[in-house]
Amino acid sequence: MAQRTPLVALLLQMWYNYYMGTSATTLRSELWAMQHFLSLGFRIARCDDRDGPYDLISDWQGCLYRLQVKATEHQQAQGYHLSTHRGRKGIAFTKQDTDFIIGVILSQSVIYIIPIEAMRGRVSIMLYPRPEHFRHSKRGRPVFFEFEPCRNAFHLLKS
Repeated sequence: MAQRTPLVALLLQMWYNYYMGTSATTLRSELWAMQHFLSLGFRIARCDDRDGPYDLISDWQGCLYRLQVKATEHQQAQGYHLSTHRGRKGIAFTKQDTDFIIGVILSQSVIYIIPIEAMRGRVSIMLYPRPEHFRHSKRGRPVFFEFEPCRNAFHLLKS
């Protein structure tokens, strides 16, 4: 049998996942995140277990991390709502499940590298990737955006 190229293998995996129920948004976000990691020199492995607690494994010079990719395309109010729970019952991810949540805003081409400890048991968060969308309090001061330091924080995976 002929050797498959990585692109053909990915396309076959996309086709399989499409017919097995994985959403197109999920696949696009995982592939986009993988491409981003690979372009920065990371080695990445994709896990095929749909019900597993993580989607990707990153390798930076022997340092391995489990990554759960979550995506959103829809703006809500002035930011983007990202559901970060596991399964339909809304169970929060823990340190035993994964090391990082990778938040992907596909419509903005933005990626957040969020340590699982920063989630503190939450099942959803708001992300504000564009400064012109920052909310202001009633007193006119910007609201603190907890996850902005996590935007493009690939250095967290290099330690």
